[in-house]
Amino acid sequence: MQKLNSKRSNYRQYIQRRCGNIHRTESNDKHHKKNWKKNLTILRENIIDQYQYNMKKPRYMVTRTYYYYEPDRNKILMHNDRVNRVIDDLFNPRGYDEYHVSKDHFIERHRPTLARNSEDEVRTIDEVDAHENEDWYIKEGGFHNHLLLPDIDEKVLQKPNSSIRRRWKEITGSKHLDPDLIKTESDRIKVVKKLLEKTFHERCYFVSKGEPCIDIIDANDKYNYDDYQGWKGLVAYCTKKMYNPDMMLEVFDNQNSTLTIKR
Repeated sequence: MQKLNSKRSNYRQYIQRRCGNIHRTESNDKHHKKNWKKNLTILRENIIDQYQYNMKKPRYMVTRTYYYYEPDRNKILMHNDRVNRVIDDLFNPRGYDEYHVSKDHFIERHRPTLARNSEDEVRTIDEVDAHENEDWYIKEGGFHNHLLLPDIDEKVLQKPNSSIRRRWKEITGSKHLDPDLIKTESDRIKVVKKLLEKTFHERCYFVSKGEPCIDIIDANDKYNYDDYQGWKGLVAYCTKKMYNPDMMLEVFDNQNSTLTIKR
């Protein structure tokens, strides 16, 4: 990460002390004075700073859900490692530094549910209308995963490698990626999304081919979450549960991510 000069760094710290944030737009957040929200804002600001000065701003948020109940975080880590490998094999199989694709994973647990031991019936935890004499227990939530990816170098698409050509043939029936399909930024985004979806379906056994398990959002100025705009909104969304050290440890996949988060 590039280092800020001391004068600029001191000025940024002054703005953060005075305003609470630099990257967030004006907000009427009712929680802004609470410690957990202050901690979350500081974390987000630091992450956004890293992305800016590393020149690897997120372009895509890939949300991967499971078609089955998956409560084991260690398995999610294994799956994230697999995802990283197939992405590298797709866009940068020879490992060139100039085409390196950074990857940052955020693991989110679903809400716990009430389940009855005698039956398969499950309901959300706030549905407390179970009879006292029934055998209910709290079933911990399973996981889904958010992955932040940067823009893919357009030269990767202009001179597609064999992996891209193979996936493109599976999508369209032809290995030839017509240059007219990648003329504009929006065109390239569509192609990248199709390649990612097809690759995950074909090479990741934990992604269902029949169920809508993959959702890919690209950053744009219209995207907003918690008053963070564009790609910063994607960061805010992925970090929404990282409001204390324990949640930071659970949510952020330090093992398979490029980003460095100091706890």
